[in-house]
Amino acid sequence: MQLDPYQINSISIIFNQKRNSVMCNQQNITILILAGGAGRRMGGEDKGLLKFQGEKLIDKQISWANRQVKTILISANRNLTEYQKFGFPVLEDADNEFSGPLTGVLKGLQKCETQWLFVQPIDVPNLPANTLDLMFRRKEKLIKCAYLETKLREHYLSMLIHRDCLKELEGYIGQGNSKVSRFHHLVNSQKINLGLNDELFLNLNRVEDYLSE
Repeated sequence: MQLDPYQINSISIIFNQKRNSVMCNQQNITILILAGGAGRRMGGEDKGLLKFQGEKLIDKQISWANRQVKTILISANRNLTEYQKFGFPVLEDADNEFSGPLTGVLKGLQKCETQWLFVQPIDVPNLPANTLDLMFRRKEKLIKCAYLETKLREHYLSMLIHRDCLKELEGYIGQGNSKVSRFHHLVNSQKINLGLNDELFLNLNRVEDYLSE
């Protein structure tokens, strides 16, 4: 049987771990589903509540998260009652100005009771079900924040962040900053390349992306 490149890469990760890497512990990680945003390119629609491939994006993301962790949070800034129906804590963004995704990350880190928080953007529904395990196998032991990158670009919001970064994030946002890439530079984040195809990170930012389903 011939393996595809992704399978080969996954096997390589498993059998060639660095000695300073750490293993993924489901009990010690919370996934934050980042469902906020103004939806300007979507005509104001709330992407998390739209259907993609036959089910709502929020349902797909909860299913993905449940395969990897025990604790899930949802960050949203509208339709809070609808999101609460899914049975997980819903964190309202710090303001209603749609001031950027880091405000949602901050709320998640403040609420998080585990050591680690993984941020999952609502409109990136195609990541592998073992993403966190693969990230922890690649993450250097002393690193407190990491994010995914692929051949063509860096995916700053697909981040794994430790609670120790809370004060840095509070200070960064408190000074009026909102750029995610600059925050990663501030905390010396590690880039992690899992050999994933760039197409897995295609954002569903157009109404047509949903209507075609």
